[in-house]
Amino acid sequence: MEDATKIAQGLPVSWEQEYDHPKHGKIIFKGKLPGAIQLAHHSIEMDRIISEAGYEGDIRPGTFVLVAALAGFRTILELPVVEEKETTVDEETGHKQVERIKYDPNAEPDEEFLARVWGDFSRWRSETNSSVGKIKESLGESSATTPDIIGQSSPDTILVPSAT
Repeated sequence: MEDATKIAQGLPVSWEQEYDHPKHGKIIFKGKLPGAIQLAHHSIEMDRIISEAGYEGDIRPGTFVLVAALAGFRTILELPVVEEKETTVDEETGHKQVERIKYDPNAEPDEEFLARVWGDFSRWRSETNSSVGKIKESLGESSATTPDIIGQSSPDTILVPSAT
């Protein structure tokens, strides 16, 4: 069933895609369609990353893409387990402990990999939202209008999760 149809029926939708990573091999990234709160967290995280960098000048588009991707990995995408370490805790009982290590986007040396994963998720999100709008139109529903002040473009809100 198409994601937009699921949404129209009130069902949750999610994105999942496998990628070949040079260090970790095949890994699967997942993400659910974010709501307003998650989108706000994403935006705040972007601001935090830029602020922590201490840079106050103009930011290149490529930097915005990287910041949007990092913020998306931190706030919206589900980080996959890339390694499991098993250690024996008690030799007598044989009790073992398994440590699951998740993918760390902060340690990723390939910014193109981050941008590709985030871009794929963002395109899915955008296409899904667009499809929902088309389904509503075909059902004769009208979408609510947004006050002009919220819809105005601003450098402060330039990159949402659909930006790549």
